[in-house]
Amino acid sequence: MFEKCGLRDIFYAIWKFKYFIIGVTVVFLLAGLMMSGGKNDSADVVSSAEGKWIASACYLVSVPEDAEIGGSDGDSVRDKEISMAYTYSNILSADYSAEMIYNRLLEKYTKQEIIDGFRLGVSEDTLTFFDFQNAYTVSVLESSSIVNFFVTAENEEMAQALLDECRVEFEKIPSVVDHSSIQYLNGVTSVKYEKTGEDLSAESSGSRTVLIFVIIGVFLSLLIVTAVAVFRPTINRKSDFSFYDVPVIGELSAVKEKAGDTYEK
Repeated sequence: MFEKCGLRDIFYAIWKFKYFIIGVTVVFLLAGLMMSGGKNDSADVVSSAEGKWIASACYLVSVPEDAEIGGSDGDSVRDKEISMAYTYSNILSADYSAEMIYNRLLEKYTKQEIIDGFRLGVSEDTLTFFDFQNAYTVSVLESSSIVNFFVTAENEEMAQALLDECRVEFEKIPSVVDHSSIQYLNGVTSVKYEKTGEDLSAESSGSRTVLIFVIIGVFLSLLIVTAVAVFRPTINRKSDFSFYDVPVIGELSAVKEKAGDTYEK
């Protein structure tokens, strides 16, 4: 049976059982509609995605044209500024800067408030500035001397507080790094709330459920029909008679009626 079953047999079975396929698909469609209807009752839960407050700030790092920076002889001013921007970024990302920022926050908030504000997942006894470092990131814009840092927090107050402390620490760097200056880019700074989870509306979630059920219905019905074609083969071609040892009593030739032919009873 397996060696004789081909695409022709499968397509024939699909056509033969087309109403079965349609029926199974309709049943799963109705099931999907019922499931999606149940989800609409909890639309508030479906559409509520977790979010965080995100704060960001940008600074432009500059160096004088005649600045002599170690290891940068022959470099253009732009190259020197880009190199200096990475120096600034590394300093703000260092453990020392993180500890200074953390200690200043402790002067304004309790350890528990910091833990909750940044969802650190540690206890007050084990909290250190190392746990706090993931709350902000520092980077340099590609092919530029602009340093930007991003802060994430659970509420607006904590996001703004950490952003302010990062700015304070960053603005100290020119005093310890020679031949450089920074400019605060006011128009780039922002504090906003952003969704960080998957934001699914009840309508889109319901449509997805219905589509999944329809796909399952079509796939399942086609699987059943294919199994029937493989395990319960039928006669679909002339050679099948001899293959399945079906006796042939007689053969009727096709007769084409020509115009003008008449037949007497």
